[in-house]
Amino acid sequence: MDRVIQMVRQIPPISRSWLGLAIVVSILNSNNILPTLKFTFLPGRIGVEPWRILVLFCYFGPLSLLLIINLINIRDAMSALESGFVNDESVLPEWMTRDLDELLRDQLNAQFERHRVRDFAYFLGQMATTITLEVYIIYRLFGFTGPSLVFLGPILHDSIVYTWGKTYPEAEMFLLLVPLRAKYTYWMLEFIHFLISPGFFEVVRAYKVGFLTGLYKLFTYPSTVKVMVVVLVAHFWWFMRSFITESMYNDTKTASRRNWKNAYNEIAPGMSTRNVYCRIVQVVLTPPWYWLISRSIRSQQRIRAILAARMTELEAEVNVEANAEANAEAITHGEGGTGDIADD
Repeated sequence: MDRVIQMVRQIPPISRSWLGLAIVVSILNSNNILPTLKFTFLPGRIGVEPWRILVLFCYFGPLSLLLIINLINIRDAMSALESGFVNDESVLPEWMTRDLDELLRDQLNAQFERHRVRDFAYFLGQMATTITLEVYIIYRLFGFTGPSLVFLGPILHDSIVYTWGKTYPEAEMFLLLVPLRAKYTYWMLEFIHFLISPGFFEVVRAYKVGFLTGLYKLFTYPSTVKVMVVVLVAHFWWFMRSFITESMYNDTKTASRRNWKNAYNEIAPGMSTRNVYCRIVQVVLTPPWYWLISRSIRSQQRIRAILAARMTELEAEVNVEANAEANAEAITHGEGGTGDIADD
C-alpha cells in the first residue's frame, strides 16, 4: 500500500487530479449512478448545465481495458509534459521584460518556477477551450455527432499525447510491452484504434465501390475527423509555444542580445513591436497573473530607478559641498600664509 501511495505522490498534481477524476467518473458510470448521456457534448445543454464543461473532459468510458490504457498514457505522457513545463520570458509581451536588470529577471524566473502548476493548468485550459470551440463549429457546420466527437476527454487525452510526442520526440513509451518512440506513439495508437473499429471495414467496402468513394468515406469518418481536431489543436499550441515565442520574438536570451535590442529600440522606437500577430500570440499565451506580477516587478524597477537617481543627486550634492569646503580651506590657508609674510 505504501508503494502505491508513493507512486501516486510521484505523479504531478494536475495529472494526478485528472487521473482521480477520470477513475471516479468511470466508476460512477459503470455502476449506473451517472448515465453516459451526462458526459456527452451537447451544445444546447452547456448553458443549462455548466458543470458539463469540466465533466466532459474527465470521461473515458466505463471500466475497461481501453480506460486502463488511457490512464497509463495520462500517467506517462501528461506527467512527463507537466514535469518539464515551465514558462520563460518568451511567452510574455516584450514590454513586460524590457530593460529589466539581472536582479529583477531573477525574480521573474523565480515566479515562473513558483507558478509552474498553475501555468500548466492554464495551458491545459487553453487546449480544452480550443477543442470545445472546434467541436462546436464542426457540430454546427457539418453535424458530426458520432462518439468520437461527443466525448471530449479522449480528444484532450490524444492532444496531450501528441504534444508530448512533439516536445520529447526521443522519449520511449511501452505500447503493449513494445517500446515505442514518443513521436510515433499517437499515430500508432490511432492506427490500432482504426484497425479494430467498425470504420475500417466500412472504408474497405467503400474502396471496393471506388477509390474516390473510399477516400471520401475515410476522411468523413468520425474517427478521422477526431484525428484532424487533435492534430489541429495540439499542433497549434505546440507550435505557438515552441516556435513562435522562441524563434520569432524571443530576443532576450543573453545579455548581449538584450543590449543590441535596447540600442535598436533607441534608434528606431516601436519598430520591434509592430508585428501585431506576435503581440496577439504573446497576450494569448500569457497567463493573467503575470500581468500583476509584471506590474509589481516593474514598480520595483521604477522605485529602484528613482532611488538610484536620488542617490546620484545626493552624491553630487555631497561632492559639491566637499569641493566647496576644500576650496574654502585652500583660501583660508592662502590668506594665513600671506599675513605671516607681511609681519616679517
